[in-house]
Amino acid sequence: MWTGPSGEEIPKLGSITVDWFSPDGKGRKITFQAGKVGRPLLSASRLEDAGFETRLSKEGLYLY
Repeated sequence: MWTGPSGEEIPKLGSITVDWFSPDGKGRKITFQAGKVGRPLLSASRLEDAGFETRLSKEGLYLY
């Protein structure tokens, strides 16, 4: 279970792994925990802990 912004419990429904490519062409994977939410959350600090450099702009999130 997660706790939503207003304190409600949100059940976890499993996980989804997404394949993607970094700007340098390397194949990557990222796993999201699935639940009934309005938009996915991604932690920049956890990505940086895993060795990625992150950049957030009006155009989107960039991972290097």
